[in-house]
Amino acid sequence: HVERKKSKISYVLDHKPTRQEEKAIEQMMNEMIQADMPVTFETVDIDNLPEGVDRSRLPKDASQKIRLVRIGDFDVCPCIGKHVRSTAQIGRFELLGTNWDEATHTFRVRFKVVQ
Repeated sequence: HVERKKSKISYVLDHKPTRQEEKAIEQMMNEMIQADMPVTFETVDIDNLPEGVDRSRLPKDASQKIRLVRIGDFDVCPCIGKHVRSTAQIGRFELLGTNWDEATHTFRVRFKVVQ
């Protein structure tokens, strides 16, 4: 979830990442942004979603036609929001902080992108 001032994303992992792994995440994110991957859009029928698109994450009232956003060969997801034309337009990724929930093995990353 990307917001102007602070964004967040959560992952379920098998271990709590070390500080070194957190720094590697930040470095890898910036390398992917700088790779200038194209961001493209396509509309597909909900019954013909490509591999990797999880239908269970769509709202129950999703329409028959779904807009997919592709980030190079790296990612594809349904989305109705605004997007850049390429990853180089994003700016720089800054890791603001993390939280680890031992009970659920959930690793939350708080970040922002800086132009």
